[in-house]
Amino acid sequence: MIQALEDTLETQPVEVFSQLLRRHLVQLGVGMADGRVVARADADALAAQVLGVARRAVARLAAQPGDALRVLDAVRSAGFDALEAERPHLEHARAERFPPPPAATWREIDELRALAAGHPELCRVGSPASHVEFAARLAAAGTELPGELLALYAACSHVELTCRRVAASAGSICPGEALRVRDGRVILFDRVKRHPAMMLIEQPGISIAQALGTWWLVLEDDRAPMTRRPLDLQGLLRFALRRMDAASLESLLTELSWRRFFA
Repeated sequence: MIQALEDTLETQPVEVFSQLLRRHLVQLGVGMADGRVVARADADALAAQVLGVARRAVARLAAQPGDALRVLDAVRSAGFDALEAERPHLEHARAERFPPPPAATWREIDELRALAAGHPELCRVGSPASHVEFAARLAAAGTELPGELLALYAACSHVELTCRRVAASAGSICPGEALRVRDGRVILFDRVKRHPAMMLIEQPGISIAQALGTWWLVLEDDRAPMTRRPLDLQGLLRFALRRMDAASLESLLTELSWRRFFA
């Protein structure tokens, strides 16, 4: 177990190491090692060794605070807090190395914050992002993020809106850490399939792409060809706020459908 962890740390990305680290710690926490039940004392002794490997990994990754924090997250999610003393200075280092840009000051953001304060069941707005390390990681992998999106994250780390009168999503923007790339596009929110029993409408996904030097919002829908519109995140938020007040499912499918926004 210990040698496998050491080898993984040496040869694999930090995400692979963190997953293996968490898996071993979760098992040891319930008195198992490599799928076998072991005595509590033996499990505790092995856990101490595994935590030692994690501590060495954090020290090795000190110049990459985001990766070091991924190791800490794996340890904490497995139910161990032995390395939590390292978290504050690593978070500070990450924020200093990857500071967010000036925050967007759109009036829609103020409206969203007021809604979240008064109606948390309908609107959730994340705190301003303290760092944009996720953007640097995507850029290193060949995917740039538009400055407008980073400015939005600097104001609020995520947005999730639910319609007042219809059991459906009005719109959302996922946290920066949850962004992923599919077919060359950055996914802002993915499709939500219709649930036959609940009669929820199918929610198309929306992504961001760059072509010919222009950023585009892309409507993804299995039932129709993809549609593009020049990037306008402020307009997207404004339309999502309008969708919140849809009086019926019919209006959500017609004048307040995402196709209408892209038309």
